[in-house]
Amino acid sequence: MSRLLKGSIELSKLKHVIEKRNGKNGPILAITLPIDANFIEIYKKEGKKDRYFLSIEQRINDSADNYGNISSIKQNLPGKNYKDICEKESADIAKEKSKALPYIGNLKDFENKSTTQTAAITAITEVQADSDDIPF
Repeated sequence: MSRLLKGSIELSKLKHVIEKRNGKNGPILAITLPIDANFIEIYKKEGKKDRYFLSIEQRINDSADNYGNISSIKQNLPGKNYKDICEKESADIAKEKSKALPYIGNLKDFENKSTTQTAAITAITEVQADSDDIPF
């Protein structure tokens, strides 16, 4: 049975630069992600545009957390990079680099909302509704 999970990825958890660039309709704000520093894999195929992939791991929990998240997403060190680090440095260093990669997002289950998820979402809504001040 399929389930619909929705969430977001926080790109600012990756190594990045925010910069103003020239777009076709004027200046735009852009986020630039360095390929090597973020272990982004490039797949090249003759006659096709290059494709770029960020390796991730996803953990699906047995129950939702206090915010209604059922799953977390963490950047993963691709196998090729892990192997290269093991050969050039050591397996211990590869493991440490892998552990140091950031959690970049969470997912919520929108088809099987549990009582905990509903209560957490209701509590968040009530706190925001009672506040007269904007938190940012």
